[in-house]
Order: sequence, then structure tokens, then C-alpha cells
Amino acid sequence: MVKYRFAVPLLPTAAAVVIATTIPANADTVVGRPTISGTNWPADYQGIVPGPFNTSTPIGLTLSPGAGATPAEYRYQLNEQAPLTVRAASGTAQISITPTGRVGTLKVTAMAADGSESATVSEQFFAESVPPAADQDINGDSVPDLVTVGGTPGLASGLWLAPGAKNGKHGKVRTPASDIGALGAGFGSSQDPADFDGGQVVVGNYFVDGFQDFLVYFPSGSRSGVAALLGGSGDGTVVRPYSGNQVNLYLADYNGDNPIQFANAYDSSHVAGSGDDLIAISGDPNNGYYLNYYANRSFGGTLDAAPQFFIHTNTPDGTPDWQNWKMTTTRSASGTAMYLWKPTTGDLYLWEGVGVHDNGDSTGTIDYTQYKIAEGWNTGATLNTFQAAVFAGSDTPGLWTVTPEGVATAYTVTNLSATGMAEIDAGEAQPLS
Repeated sequence: MVKYRFAVPLLPTAAAVVIATTIPANADTVVGRPTISGTNWPADYQGIVPGPFNTSTPIGLTLSPGAGATPAEYRYQLNEQAPLTVRAASGTAQISITPTGRVGTLKVTAMAADGSESATVSEQFFAESVPPAADQDINGDSVPDLVTVGGTPGLASGLWLAPGAKNGKHGKVRTPASDIGALGAGFGSSQDPADFDGGQVVVGNYFVDGFQDFLVYFPSGSRSGVAALLGGSGDGTVVRPYSGNQVNLYLADYNGDNPIQFANAYDSSHVAGSGDDLIAISGDPNNGYYLNYYANRSFGGTLDAAPQFFIHTNTPDGTPDWQNWKMTTTRSASGTAMYLWKPTTGDLYLWEGVGVHDNGDSTGTIDYTQYKIAEGWNTGATLNTFQAAVFAGSDTPGLWTVTPEGVATAYTVTNLSATGMAEIDAGEAQPLS
């Protein structure tokens, strides 16, 4: 079985560290560029600082003077946060920074008493998310976020993030959305947000460092059957498709069929491992339509490029017409929760407590508890996004939709019943741009 391995991003060369060398023209005193040092942070390190670091632990650092005049204070900046200054006792100062995402950049400038400044030292480091980010939390605030692909009449090309509102009990998001795909998906040397056009995005913990990542899959077009796996930033900033943080996968199944769509399967197979698994709808008229299960089983982040097994289970209407259904998943108190929607009829179902089992013969079975949510829900609609999420203040998963016009709507679900339909309520329509 062919596998594609992805792990913590590879360390760039020393050339990736940018050190400014310009001294202000009006400087009266020449101040040497400072040195940054600390535990797991070698002094004057010419490369990515080795770490390890994580998002829950502050990093204590010492700022020391270089050659020339003794600094009176230092100015330092972490990522795009506001710059801070610290007084320098005898030219030395202590600071503390806390990583906000997967990649961090610290810039430090020494300043003399007369206001002259040194060259700026800029050093990068990687971190892991400890504890792991909450399901579908892209910006690190423990609230699920809405993610959608652009290139539609209402959204420019790119990968768009609308953060969930912390007090948004009904799935309200913060707008306008931001394009975290501005640097492209890494398919070529150009940084083109149009890389995402026509793709389906599935959020999950794939790189196994605690952040929420992105699988962008193309069911048709020139990249049919290809997925770009992108490591998320962890703090809602632009995704960086550099080597080691971007992997292309070719996901045809054993029948040679490219899946119709993917969803996050989380740990539905209950097999010890690392990152989230995937589940797909696949098939063709000759072989029929079915579910595929793609395992992500080994520690260190190995995703099977071919499905572990097929699941020949009927859809909620009792037939194997999987090609006519859309699915989306989230992690709930009962495990994996899956919404299934049939656009032609508007039938909407929720499968809770989804568990899958490998039969050992290339087939598998799936267990779930089924609830009927609605009839005639968005019948005939074309939705750019159909995303499940557990909204704040709710135990039952809800839904986000995004139309091609770029309008998002949150749906809350209550009163699940084994004998009748649940209640589903639409929130306020929110334009994303």
C-alpha cells in the first residue's frame, strides 16, 4: 500500500532568517545588533530556532547587547502583534513571549539613550498546540470557525475564514471573512489563491502537532482526484504552503474511482494512531456507490493514499444512492457526528456516535444512531459549503451553509427524536465579504 508521509514542517536553511542591516542615517551612536538567547534558543542562531516550544508555555528569553554602544532599551515584536519595549539594565533585558501558532517570528531592535537603533534581528521558530486545538478552531480561541473556498460569484478566489463568535450561541460568525489562502495551495511556484477554485475543504488535525489543518480536495477538473494537504497556522493567519507544510495526495480508490467528496472521520475506527482519519463517498455506475475509509493510523502522521476498506451501507433512504448525498462531520460528545443531506429532496439526517470497523477483507461496517432532522431543507439548492459544527452553548451539532453568492447561514438543531423529526432553525444570513 502506497503511503504519503507528512510531519512537523521541515526546517528551512539559515537563509530563511532575515537580518536587517540598515542603521538609521541620523544615528548619533552605533548600536550593535542584539543577541537573543534562552532555553532551547541558542544565541545568534542562524536558522529556525530548534525548540521545542508550545502554545501553552511562555518562552523566557534574554536580550543581550552586541558591539558598540550599550542599549538603553529594546523593542521587540512577536508576529504581527504590537511592538513592545523593555528597559535594559546594563544593556541586558529579560522578556517572555508565548507562541500563538505553528510558525512564530520574533524581531528585536536595540536602542541607545539618544534614540539611535541597531539592525533588527529576526528569528523564526516552530511550536505545537498543547493542548490540541478544539475541533475546527482555526484561530486558537477554542471556538469552531467557518471555512469556505472562494472563486464563486460572491467570493474572490482563496480560502476564506469567518471566525466563530465567542458569544455566538447560534453559530454567528465574525465578518468580513479573511482570505487565509492568499499564498495559494502550493501547486506551483506562483502564490495564486485561484489554486483553491473548485476545491472542497475538510478541516482536521492531520499534521499531528495539535493545530487544525486543511485537506483541499478536487473531485473534478484538471486536478481531479488530487488533494492538497496544508498545515494550518493555528492563529488564523495566512496558511503557508512551503515544503513540509504542504503535501499533494492522489486519492483514487481500489476501483480507480476518484471520490466524490470527503469528510473528517476523526477516530471513528478507534485504532490507536495520530491524526484524523477521512471518510469519502465514491463509486461509479458499474461498481455502485459506497463509502471509503482512509486511515491515519501511525504516530508521526501517515495518511493512507488508498482507502483502508469499503463500506457498503445504505443511505438513510434505504438505497445505495450515495452519489446523490452530501455529508459533513464534526466531533460531538458521542464521538463522530455526520450530517447527510439529499439536495434533490431536502431530506436531512444526523448520524451520531459513528463508529467503523474493519472486516479484514477490504470491507468495513459502520454503526450509528440515526435522527431525521428535516424534509424539504434547502431542496435543490447549490451550496458552496455544508459544514457541521458544535456551536457554543449547544450539545447537538449544528450546520453552516455558504451559497455561491458568499452568504453564510447557521442552523441550530434541537429536540432530537427517535420517532419524529427534530427542530432546525436558521439564523441570520451573513454576507462574508
